Amino acid sequence: MDVWAAAVVEVLSTTCVAVRYQGVNVCGNSLTKTDDCARKNQHRKQASLAYCGKQAQQLRKQKDRERRLKTSPMPSNPALEIAAVEELQKLGFLNSCPRRCPHCRGTLGQWSVRNGAEVYVRCVDNDCRRLVNLLTLQSWLPTCVRLGRKTTPSKLLMLIRSWVATGLGRAPSAYNLARAAGMSFKPVKAILQCLQELESEAGRRLNDSLTLRGTVEVDATSLRCVRVYKSTKRFGTPVRTWLAKHPHTPVPMYWLLHLGAVQRSDSRKLVVRLLEHKVVPAAAKPPPEATAEILQSKLLDSVQKNATLMADGARSWTAAARISGHRGDTKHVSHSKAEFTKASQSSKTLGTQLLDRTWGNIKCCVPPTLASRAKQGLPEQQILQYVYQALWRRNIGAAGMLQHLGALAK
Repeated sequence: MDVWAAAVVEVLSTTCVAVRYQGVNVCGNSLTKTDDCARKNQHRKQASLAYCGKQAQQLRKQKDRERRLKTSPMPSNPALEIAAVEELQKLGFLNSCPRRCPHCRGTLGQWSVRNGAEVYVRCVDNDCRRLVNLLTLQSWLPTCVRLGRKTTPSKLLMLIRSWVATGLGRAPSAYNLARAAGMSFKPVKAILQCLQELESEAGRRLNDSLTLRGTVEVDATSLRCVRVYKSTKRFGTPVRTWLAKHPHTPVPMYWLLHLGAVQRSDSRKLVVRLLEHKVVPAAAKPPPEATAEILQSKLLDSVQKNATLMADGARSWTAAARISGHRGDTKHVSHSKAEFTKASQSSKTLGTQLLDRTWGNIKCCVPPTLASRAKQGLPEQQILQYVYQALWRRNIGAAGMLQHLGALAK
């Protein structure tokens, strides 16, 4: 008996993890039940710590402080700042030094470097003699004193280069760039927001002016699902209408549907339109686009009348093309029947593969942390800002993005 007991002790000491994992019954005592209960209790404690209570709030604040911690500032000297100013002026992000003082409308002198990094210009009027930071004179930059005191030309050039370095992918995080530049979060966030507004406004103008020709793929996709409650005020009317028709179904949620059309001969030419919200039950698939919605979006107005449309199984595209006076053919493939491509008598392959890949690229540009319920403004406007930015970047390309962005900042 003593020999058997010693063997059991040896097994437990060497292969304890394996015995507990496999649920082996040693000497008539099960080890798995007790360990599972202890493990579940530990998970409950961790979940309680991470998701609720004062400890969870303190933990979130601590992680936020760690993200906002500044690193050592970038090395700087007057020669480096002068070179950065010249490079920014060459790219178009900085205008030439203005001649009039913004305070007294007097004459401004030559710019000079102070404190080893900050570039200033001084008014030559003896009654004024004010120093003005060169960065605060740019119209595209945010007008705040904090930006002028915390940002130097070399840091601004680094932020802009890092912003366009991602190309057609997701833009970099303001936290990471702030830590890399040795700056605080708010000035970096303000600069990146201004750059995004420049790109999204250019993308919106491009989206409104494009005309697609030849073979055009058309489809709809959902970029964001907005969950709502029965007590919602903003979506109160459609929710009550939907619940009256479906009294015994779960609380619905909204889909933000986007219609899109891309030209096969040039995938950079993409047109996007936002449809109205649709109410669907929980865990449902994105609803198909209707004929009335396609006509209301006026997407086909951006497509040449004799162009060939490639669509999925939604027959509403054929009806909408006929009603809008479209003279070209409309070809379909049925995704529900696992038909993604189909050969035709002509050399063109039927399908919407190019547009599907484009949708995937645009969805990568929309950050997953974007709130569906915005305290200021509408969430659709924020999502459209990222969509228009992606359209502009796709049209420009990654090679000349820095020069084109500088042209927008002029």
